[in-house]
Amino acid sequence: MSWKKLVPLVVIIVVLGGLATWKKSSQRRPESLAVQARLETLVPQGISKDEIVKIELYAGSKPDEKVVIQKQGSDWALTSLYDAPANAETVNRFLDGMLGLKGEFRATADSDEKLALYNLKDDQSFVVRLYRSGSDDPAFHLLVGKAPDFKSVFMRRAGENKVFVEAFNPRREAGVTDSGDDAVPRGTRWLKTELLKLEQDKIAKVAITMPDKSLVFERHEKPSVEQPAQEAAGQDANKPEEKKDEKKEEKPKQPEYEWKLASGGFAQTFSDPELKTLLGRFTNLYITDVVDPSKKAEYGLEPPQYKVVVTLDSGEETTLLGGRDKPGGETYVTLASDASGRVYKMSKYNFEQIFIKGSPLFSLPGLTLNKDDLNQVEIESPEGKIVLARDDQQQWQVREPAVSLQVKKQVIDDLVNAVCAVKPADYADPSVDIGPLSRKVTLRAGGATHELLFGSESKHIDGTYLRIDGKPENLALAGFDVKKILVTPTSLYDLAVLKDLDKDASRVEVASPDVSYALFKEGDNWKLIRNGETTDAKAHAAEDLLSEIAAVAPQAFRVDDGQTFQAVTKFVVTTTSRAVTVDFSEPRDGVRLARVSDRPGVVFEVKADDVTSLFDQVAESGKVPEPPAPAPAQESSTPTPAQESSAPAPAPANSTQVETSQQQSAPAQESSTPTPAQESSAPVPAPANSTPVETSQQQSAPAQPVDAGQQQ
Repeated sequence: MSWKKLVPLVVIIVVLGGLATWKKSSQRRPESLAVQARLETLVPQGISKDEIVKIELYAGSKPDEKVVIQKQGSDWALTSLYDAPANAETVNRFLDGMLGLKGEFRATADSDEKLALYNLKDDQSFVVRLYRSGSDDPAFHLLVGKAPDFKSVFMRRAGENKVFVEAFNPRREAGVTDSGDDAVPRGTRWLKTELLKLEQDKIAKVAITMPDKSLVFERHEKPSVEQPAQEAAGQDANKPEEKKDEKKEEKPKQPEYEWKLASGGFAQTFSDPELKTLLGRFTNLYITDVVDPSKKAEYGLEPPQYKVVVTLDSGEETTLLGGRDKPGGETYVTLASDASGRVYKMSKYNFEQIFIKGSPLFSLPGLTLNKDDLNQVEIESPEGKIVLARDDQQQWQVREPAVSLQVKKQVIDDLVNAVCAVKPADYADPSVDIGPLSRKVTLRAGGATHELLFGSESKHIDGTYLRIDGKPENLALAGFDVKKILVTPTSLYDLAVLKDLDKDASRVEVASPDVSYALFKEGDNWKLIRNGETTDAKAHAAEDLLSEIAAVAPQAFRVDDGQTFQAVTKFVVTTTSRAVTVDFSEPRDGVRLARVSDRPGVVFEVKADDVTSLFDQVAESGKVPEPPAPAPAQESSTPTPAQESSAPAPAPANSTQVETSQQQSAPAQESSTPTPAQESSAPVPAPANSTPVETSQQQSAPAQPVDAGQQQ
């Protein structure tokens, strides 16, 4: 068959295929129409967007926590959030979605049980109310339930039981993403966050006032550069002669500007790019929330701690007032021109980009040392003195205070790195009082001595005022650098001296004026010895007691002056590798003193509250479980006289002196049960007329310098 005959045949086949496709599509059209027929307009007829003047949003379970958005003139305001301006675009987009609701009928829920399946009970649903002007009754009242999937949500009209499904989710559009029924909408979803929008090229002056400094920058026109007459004549001579009838068009010359530091600052040199970055921030300045204007004093706004005045070339001024609840804390602003007195919360980042630090706008002096040249660091502060020095092997040692505690090597490494690269983040004007220079760091490096004097906390940044090598400049070092440099004895050493006492423990003894007993491990079980009798201990009693002992964390320490404090409670914990005695004093000013036998020469300070749970556990661990009734098997478990004599008998509770027992092997089991009085005994502070528990003297020779490398 020739190609001329094939062509008509192919055309016929294509046409027939198209007809078949059209027929099938036309047959499906009634199904699509049927789907469309099930869609029902949920909004009453006759409601237009222009008529809506108020929106109410709330969780049905919390009707008092509403977000209310109301029209005020041509603008929208959050009347539930101190009448803050609302974002008109967000509001209009929400109204468009609401007034265009067409739901697909899903079910009739004529009972609370059925409504609950869709989270559409009144107290389950998310509520939307739209109001017309002059009416207290909502023009449209919608209840929104759970979402069967991400693309749709169940809803019903208030007072009706027909359940619909719709793609537009008012709950999600209102900013509620939590799945809980009681999740309330947030007013910040609707907030107009743009506070300032100025044109940068029209800014002529910026005056910034901060708690410890003030700055004024001004824009000036650059002076025009006049060409010398001879040079101009020479240039004209080299030009071809212009035709007389040709008119030369000269473009007006645009003025060029430069910025100058009018007052304040650190010296007169500043970074022009950083200043231009600062000016650009006024073109789009945003806030994050609105807060209670009656609490201005709490926000640092009475009087304002911060102030910036931006002057345009037209002479118009915009004044922004700022405050912080504390240095480095939350940030707040208000516009001086706002008669309502609204107070906005601003992100720390935006706030600190307006009320800038001294660096990098100015070049601030610091201290740079070669780490290899540094051989000694001395820190003097009210918390105590620390002396670090390199030994012959160039390893750092703690010369003072040299105690039997483990040094935190990372702390020393951070300290050395920080003092070798001191870079101030800010400064203060010379007139600012930076407080007493009560903390001194002396550095000896390469035959030279340097001195860092620290004053009070900065009034502007999270940091501390600083002077370097006796120079008068008031500098400020960031807080994270200060923490690395101003090391205290408490931060230098690891004080978690009890943390491992709950591992591999086989025996624990408790002695106080009111309770005295011992627990020991026999196989996988714990036994209790009290008043010479051995019984089964309560399940997990010993483990819980040991955990509480190990959890006690000292908050400070002091060098032991050799004076024995009066211990009221003594613990002796025996593990597979050591036996440790811990003595606690009476509480005083919220603190208990403690001695640990394997840390001689040191007395620890422990929060009294941290020991409370330990004493509660002491009472619990000293109890035995109620014996089963009847318990004939216990009669055969009575220990022999030989077994009874092998068990150590702790001192009775009413004795005047409780001594720490020596390490002993695990005693044999006894079966007698303590009396009810013994079971209910609980540690209480010793009576005034009782004789305190004596602690064995734990004095040793003065400790040698601590090698930081070895201790870690």
